Amino acid sequence: MLLQKTGHLVGGLGIIAFNLLWVWFWVDMYHHYQNAYLLFIYMVPDWIIFMNIGLGFVGILIGFLVISKSIGVKIGVMIDATLLLLGFGTDLITTIF
Repeated sequence: MLLQKTGHLVGGLGIIAFNLLWVWFWVDMYHHYQNAYLLFIYMVPDWIIFMNIGLGFVGILIGFLVISKSIGVKIGVMIDATLLLLGFGTDLITTIF
């Protein structure tokens, strides 16, 4: 019974934590791109960085929806995974081509 009560909280906090790391990674990458003290062989376009930051904020919103029990944990994880795979896939496609 306790697991049912804390499932939404733990799932939502996990989604929020993962998306905060996702946003931090992309903001940090954008910060490094704007400074001239690092040289990169390949730089990800700015629109991909901003798209991934936006997807991370949407994922944080999904985490709050899971905590408030507006959506289930499984649905929230599936939506969040789809969004992050979209962001990762776009980055991967632009890197290859």
